[in-house]
Amino acid sequence: MLEISLPRYLHVCLSLAMVSRLQGRVSAPARLEALVEQPFTLSCTLVKTRGESVHQIRWVDVQNQTLISYLPGQEDSVSGQQHVELAPSPREASSITIKRVSFRDEGCYTCIFDLDPGGSRLGHTCLTVTARVIPQGNKTAVGGRQVTLGCRYGLPEKVKHVLWKKIVNKAKTSEVAYFAKESDPVIEEEFLERASLSPSLSDTQLTIWTVQAADEACYSCEFHTEQDNIKSATSCLTVYVLPKPQVSYKTTSPGVIEANCTAIARPQAEIVWNVEGNNRTMGAPVTTTVPQSDGTTLVISTLTIQTGLLKHVSVKCLVHHKGLETAIAVSMNTKTVIVRSDGYRGVMGGHSVGLQALPYFNTSITPASIKPRRLYLVGTALAILISVTIVAFLLIFCMCCCMWKCILRKDEEEQLPRRCRNDGETDS
Repeated sequence: MLEISLPRYLHVCLSLAMVSRLQGRVSAPARLEALVEQPFTLSCTLVKTRGESVHQIRWVDVQNQTLISYLPGQEDSVSGQQHVELAPSPREASSITIKRVSFRDEGCYTCIFDLDPGGSRLGHTCLTVTARVIPQGNKTAVGGRQVTLGCRYGLPEKVKHVLWKKIVNKAKTSEVAYFAKESDPVIEEEFLERASLSPSLSDTQLTIWTVQAADEACYSCEFHTEQDNIKSATSCLTVYVLPKPQVSYKTTSPGVIEANCTAIARPQAEIVWNVEGNNRTMGAPVTTTVPQSDGTTLVISTLTIQTGLLKHVSVKCLVHHKGLETAIAVSMNTKTVIVRSDGYRGVMGGHSVGLQALPYFNTSITPASIKPRRLYLVGTALAILISVTIVAFLLIFCMCCCMWKCILRKDEEEQLPRRCRNDGETDS
């Protein structure tokens, strides 16, 4: 009987000891984390002993300054700082809310329960303020133009330096730009003289002035904090190279024309043909794609049509691209045609058409340069003619002056002996 009652006795004693330890104390989480610029609630709970009652509850910060104080059950008794408010809580507990967490709110807080009788009981909670990196998002840019990637971090007070990286692949990254406290931004060699970084530890802006196709990648902005932690976010850049379609054609056999429409773009363009009225094409167009070394793709669409078709109906090459709201149309019906000796013809007309990328034309001739070049040649010839005339006039004038001086000098030399003889006769 004694052996059976002994374990029960020990269990009761242990339970009483645990209850006595729990009574008369304040429980609160030792450490908490709060996001900057967000509201956050701190709480603590009192475990009273029998006969105790709460007279007043206070919250103080690490400088022992009162954040808020009140009498339980009396809302009119609440007083404290403006950035803190009393939050709903169960009986024998207290909660306060920091309306908008900032860097200055980091530290340890104490909740104090003033009891009658029994003095005061305290609970402690330490708050760490953290932040997330907020990227501006993915960007799409047109080659040759400017684009800006950005990130924001709400705790610049904790940041030592900001680093931008280009993610080449899953296993490889390369540094792009760097900025640290009390220093100037540093741009790495790949982006030197065509990129800039804002001198900020909170709102960082990486600007690429002239985007290239090789710049298409994902970029990470890293905020290195004083605790050697790294907070980062990633944004991806897509680079478009807009097409500049060009049209050419040649006669392959009597009554048959082979028309070519070409476009270089990134990503590759889509080319379709629009033949007005009756479709007198001689089969479906044939499309060829040729990847280029700079990341662009050359698309060539070849259409075979009857020779007389261009005189009666409109034949257009339509180029579609993700970077364009509407398709670019290039018409083959034009009065200005450049003909090469082997039968190729370059059509100058339509929207955004040129000849510089076509291998079978004189690339120095473009629709916009023919008339200005003629005017330039005429103006140059006229200027040369006027210059030669002025120079000739000046030469003739100088020669006349010299001859006139020579004649006057000769007359003086002939008259000098006569004057001498006359003077001698007068003296005698």
